Amino acid sequence: MKKNVLIIEDEKHSRTALINITKKCDENCNIFDTDNVSEAYRYAMEQDIDLFLIDIILDKQNRHDASGMIFAERMRQLDRYKYTPIIFITSLVDQGLNALHNIHCYNYIEKPFDIQKVQQNIIDALGAPSAEDREITSFTFHKDGVLFHIPVEKIMYYETHGRKSYIHLKDEIIEIPYKSCKSIQNELPRKDFLKCNGSTVVNKKYLYMSDKMNRYITLTNGETLEISRVMKKSFFEDLK
Repeated sequence: MKKNVLIIEDEKHSRTALINITKKCDENCNIFDTDNVSEAYRYAMEQDIDLFLIDIILDKQNRHDASGMIFAERMRQLDRYKYTPIIFITSLVDQGLNALHNIHCYNYIEKPFDIQKVQQNIIDALGAPSAEDREITSFTFHKDGVLFHIPVEKIMYYETHGRKSYIHLKDEIIEIPYKSCKSIQNELPRKDFLKCNGSTVVNKKYLYMSDKMNRYITLTNGETLEISRVMKKSFFEDLK
């Protein structure tokens, strides 16, 4: 599965350097870059970011600025980014050490860049196993005032119809309160659950056969699911 990297750096030459270094570390990754926090929030909400590279000071006119660190703190408050690696960029060692202890960042990079050190940090961070994938063993939801837990390994696929949502197990279909496919993907292990069309997220562990030309997959219980034209390319890339 392609990794998504978000680079937040206000200095254009530094941002360009980080983009080029990241490409060398993983030529297949998707790189999103910006010089401001507002756009960074939009990327973080619209995409599933696997690594953040964040400049602590994004407003050089304000000597007390720490907007990059504030952005990171807010990301850590979201379940989806609770464990995502964050590498801070700073010209002040004290800021980097503070970030390591207070925000649990992966590491920090000092300016001016040591290219080899930056490369190694990015390679290590992209190669780190996703903590959220290790920790997610059950899917939890509330229904009629009761809290339910379903072991993730038993979920074959998830689908929506209108404003209704269903979890398909081997021998049972469970209707749950509506959640979008994007929301569900954030609550399930990304390495196992792939979106095959606009309303379906499938557990690839139950995949029996795939037909790329005719755009459908067959599950181990004999059910077939359609792969949309829009998602055909990304689905089969992620399936590899």
